[in-house]
Amino acid sequence: MYAVTLSGKLRPLTQSQGSLNIEDRDRQGRLLVVHNDYLRQVMALGPEKEEKELSVLDWALVNDFSADGRTMLIEEDGDGGGPNYSVYLRKTDGSAAVRLGEGRRSPSRRTALGL
Repeated sequence: MYAVTLSGKLRPLTQSQGSLNIEDRDRQGRLLVVHNDYLRQVMALGPEKEEKELSVLDWALVNDFSADGRTMLIEEDGDGGGPNYSVYLRKTDGSAAVRLGEGRRSPSRRTALGL
């Protein structure tokens, strides 16, 4: 978040992970700022009927499943995924996710993985 003078000079005010929203300003120029941390999780219900949390980082999006339903392709679009996002392969048994690299899922990546 930056302040700017009438002549256009920028001055950094603060840095934050997540989203900052200015809600109000008083006569002295002080700001009421709300910091939002959003979280999107991947949850799965397996054959044992117990729910598992299978998110990789902070903003997970399941893009595809293997034909047998045991592997999924997860895209991380939040702060944890980095500025260019990240793609992971994860088994639904809860084992560790494998980072495939930066970016988002593409049709060519889907074909290459057989998903």
